[in-house]
Amino acid sequence: MDFALGVRYFAGKSRCGKEELDKMTGEQASKREWIAYEAVKERLAFRLIPQRGNERLLEIAAHIRFLDLAILFYFTLEAEDRRYAMITIGREQMEAWNMEPEELFQTARRNCRRNMPPEFGLLWEQIAKMTGSRAVPEAISPIYILSNADLFYGAACILYEGVLREIALQLGSDLLILPSSVHEVLIVPDESEWEKSELEWMVRGINREVVAEEDRLSDQIYRYSLKTGQLEGIDGQPGVPLDKGQQRSDEIA
Repeated sequence: MDFALGVRYFAGKSRCGKEELDKMTGEQASKREWIAYEAVKERLAFRLIPQRGNERLLEIAAHIRFLDLAILFYFTLEAEDRRYAMITIGREQMEAWNMEPEELFQTARRNCRRNMPPEFGLLWEQIAKMTGSRAVPEAISPIYILSNADLFYGAACILYEGVLREIALQLGSDLLILPSSVHEVLIVPDESEWEKSELEWMVRGINREVVAEEDRLSDQIYRYSLKTGQLEGIDGQPGVPLDKGQQRSDEIA
């Protein structure tokens, strides 16, 4: 099994049998300012989307800009047979609650780690566990996968408090984060044998040939520094601290 095939497995996998009943846009959500915050507080969550291609949505949805991505807030309404409606929080809804994006983020961050805990492991071992097949040895250097238990918007796990630090300590290295889709990221130690140019080529190729357009996250590779606790783009985008305030006030939209 090669790299692209492994990613294809996760990119095309059904999200734990969940069927999406309705995904409301920020515009629709902004008209629901009558929803009480206390009624959805415990179900508030966040997901990561690319800024590019979502400009109209970001005009009306509550969000935080993060590198070339955006943190979008939502809550779910469950129905029968694991069908659900995912309700995006609009700016008007957030204002009706008299809240700031950072407040939503801190609540959603706690909820996500509790309700959608992170799962991390070797890519091939995770595939073997889920398919019942035997694990395939890594070809060059180990590739790891990070998502949540549901494999649903699991790329957001990179922003769970302390998760990247725990992984970096476990691997004894800074991390390179490959955004394989909005549902998961791949991770390799920064000191691995993979060439960064090769990883960039892989990410771009997977986005074009494997991942559905609506599930694409970014062509960019990110680096997490264990020393600084920052996540940055390897193309020179300034680093953003993950566990020290998360965002400067001028970065909050």
